[in-house]
Amino acid sequence: MADRNTAAPPIKVEDLATLVAGLSRFMTRLSNIPPFKQAGLGLAEWSALSIVAARDGINSRQLANLLGVSAQRVNQLADALKGQALVTQTTSAEDARRKMLSITPEGSRRLAELNAQLLPLIVDAIGRRPRALRSATGLVNRTLMRIVQPGKPKHAE
Repeated sequence: MADRNTAAPPIKVEDLATLVAGLSRFMTRLSNIPPFKQAGLGLAEWSALSIVAARDGINSRQLANLLGVSAQRVNQLADALKGQALVTQTTSAEDARRKMLSITPEGSRRLAELNAQLLPLIVDAIGRRPRALRSATGLVNRTLMRIVQPGKPKHAE
């Protein structure tokens, strides 16, 4: 078995930074299109609502961890989503300090509507740049493989 420290080149911080910056630019541009404005959601609210929809009954701390934001920011997002009747917030039966978030029927409807409008736009944007997508896919795959299998030789990627 190859030595994990020498078999493959280390993960380059630049690769990860480029990946994160590219995704961030893409998502920022995406949040400026009309469907977001029509839904009355910003990128952060959409991200939070999507996670709450997928993990109904998630607590605020878990949501903060998944979004990579502070507890204060999650409280702001929760307040904004509650104000639009898209989520409800309840106190956990096990721990009164824990606030649980659940999506409402209106939140589900609005999220589904927004996602249905976004999907063709994303597919079209990616479809116009197949070469860039292939390059990005290769970079993502190589970077992720270095993370999960750091001992694999480069030719095995």
